[in-house]
Amino acid sequence: MDIDISDAVHSQAVPANEEYKLQCVGAEMKGEAGKEYGRFLSMNFAIQDVVGAKLVSEAYWHPSDAKEVKFGDRTMTAEESKNARKCALKDLCAAFELDYNTITPGDFIGLTASAILKVKSDPKYGDSNKIQRWIKA
Repeated sequence: MDIDISDAVHSQAVPANEEYKLQCVGAEMKGEAGKEYGRFLSMNFAIQDVVGAKLVSEAYWHPSDAKEVKFGDRTMTAEESKNARKCALKDLCAAFELDYNTITPGDFIGLTASAILKVKSDPKYGDSNKIQRWIKA
């Protein structure tokens, strides 16, 4: 291949604890009910007005597939897990000003909302951004 890649720059995570405007560039339901992790809404967001920023990827788990979850010494009951999943979806919809009773994954694509981001470090993939909290519109 006759391609000059010497000026290629890898995308990077943005600094944490700051507000960013995000545009949804992908949203689809994945997984299967009854499987180990169940169904989830897989979403990708582009950080607006930041050249070279990595996409932000998030998963919103379906409340009806909730079960007991262990976090170190603490166990979250299935009801607590179900409520946490509902709250995450409710906050997502509020940020994008969508009615959570009637949404489909495609309704998010192209829309923008603001969020405070955090940085997640991974030895294999490096730093990436995750949603710390959505800012209600």
